[in-house]
Amino acid sequence: MASWLDVDVKNEGPSKVACTDIIKKGLRQQRYHLKRKYYDSSLTKEQFTG
Repeated sequence: MASWLDVDVKNEGPSKVACTDIIKKGLRQQRYHLKRKYYDSSLTKEQFTG
């Protein structure tokens, strides 16, 4: 199992792209959960824009 998680970060190829992709997906999921937790569904689009 530990060998699966070993990533050669010195290699600029697929390793860096994969790590960046994982971080982006994690941030997107975190924003989704925060929005779901704190978003007030009673507000309409007009109230958001001004």
